[in-house]
Amino acid sequence: YPSPMDGTYSVLSMAPFVPFIMRCGHSPVYRSREMAARALVPFVMTDHIPHTILSMLAAVPDCTDPRIRQNHIHGTLLQVFHLLHSYFESKHRTNSDVQRELGDIIVCLKAKLWLARRPNPCLVTRAAYLD
Repeated sequence: YPSPMDGTYSVLSMAPFVPFIMRCGHSPVYRSREMAARALVPFVMTDHIPHTILSMLAAVPDCTDPRIRQNHIHGTLLQVFHLLHSYFESKHRTNSDVQRELGDIIVCLKAKLWLARRPNPCLVTRAAYLD
């Protein structure tokens, strides 16, 4: 679902709603996290997806952080998954900036590799990371 604002020049922006949808993705209710991840996609313009993903991944804690909240991590990973899926389906994959942007995302994902390993006790977030 591409953003309805893609390709338009308007003073209206969906950006003010994005933080609220992201916050819904941290809900303790599994289904709410899923719906928030799907709902976020049309609110983020395709050109802003890589930057949005990088900022979301930067907010994911390291394995040494004592305040790890699995629902928060799971919701973030679901949102990243759906944004990436939308980005790959878009027509914007052909320009050269995409390679650099995806390289930055991969580097950021590698830094969070602990999410797929045994230090992460939650099998749900492990699976979401692998997706």
